Amino acid sequence: MEPTIRDIQRVELHILQEVRRVCEEHGIGYFLDAGTLLGAARHQGFIPWDDDVDLGMLRADYDRFCAIAPSALSPRFFLQTPATDPASLVPFAKVRMNGTRYVGEGLEGRPMHQGFSIDIFPYDTVADGATFQRACRACRWRSRLYLLRFAPLEHPRTARQRIGCLAAQALRRLPERWFTAPLSALAARFADDEGEVVTCLQYLAEPPRYAIDDVLPFGELPFEGQPYPVMAQWERCLEALYGDWRQLPPEDERTWHRAVEVQLPADLEGDGAPQAA
Repeated sequence: MEPTIRDIQRVELHILQEVRRVCEEHGIGYFLDAGTLLGAARHQGFIPWDDDVDLGMLRADYDRFCAIAPSALSPRFFLQTPATDPASLVPFAKVRMNGTRYVGEGLEGRPMHQGFSIDIFPYDTVADGATFQRACRACRWRSRLYLLRFAPLEHPRTARQRIGCLAAQALRRLPERWFTAPLSALAARFADDEGEVVTCLQYLAEPPRYAIDDVLPFGELPFEGQPYPVMAQWERCLEALYGDWRQLPPEDERTWHRAVEVQLPADLEGDGAPQAA
């Protein structure tokens, strides 16, 4: 039987709970980010049609988490970064569940770990003004190359589409580290401990721009029946990301990223909730 969106969400909630355990045991700060923050604010849990979990960590917490997670996570979980999995396609960290599969369209046959996962984004402080603008331009350029790599190659109709196909074919011949390493290096290049702007330069999108007081001290919102940390000014952050975030999108836009291969945990119960690790 094909898994439902709720089955997928429950597996991801299980991963989130494991990350929460590690962070609380080791005093590592984290917060709900992007669509997961939106879900907490608007639905007190997952957006009903969303199939992923996004967390953010300030750089010091992110580095600590990446250092201790390989030994602190229980054996059924795997910290995926370009360092732990050179075939990883993204420059930020993921925590994946071993013994599962959730393979997105176009990723069939890739040698990286493709179990169920949640995303963890590092946030850095950057000097405001021209430095932040340069960082955004560099991030956009690299992100566009990365996304072009996965552009569809079938039936190009216009000259622009044909050029895009040729570029995508060339980019696909390059190793993953050609994309992940430069995006990771952007943080090292532009990060400034005295900076006024808090941002994530490893988003594969426009970097967000927050003031330090927008982020700290963390607040709390309920997510799937439990309180989770969120940015101090989480409403302002949601407005920056989504505009009128309280308004539901049209029904035809309420879609999720269906996978081409799904293997749920072997211990999945009838109600869709995996047993505790």
